[in-house]
Amino acid sequence: MALISRDRAKGIVADALSVVGDFDGDIEQFTFDNFNDFQKQVFLENLAEKIKAAPVIQDNGTALPGETYAIPLSVGALNGWGSMADCIDYILDYITI
Repeated sequence: MALISRDRAKGIVADALSVVGDFDGDIEQFTFDNFNDFQKQVFLENLAEKIKAAPVIQDNGTALPGETYAIPLSVGALNGWGSMADCIDYILDYITI
């Protein structure tokens, strides 16, 4: 079982995206093509903060007190993502507690 659901990861990504611009519709098809280096860095910093702030939810639906999520994020990783769907997949693959 994944540490975090796809819908939850997608919501975190959408929240981080809102810091760099207004995005309407399904974010999974959005790309980073029009992001400059500053926007990429701001997005990554906000994404890391939002992941760390997300409560760790146990299988029984309760929060795990004192635990936080962590993920290695870098511009190099972002440059390998073709779309936000790739970003979400990366979170699902690399998130840890």
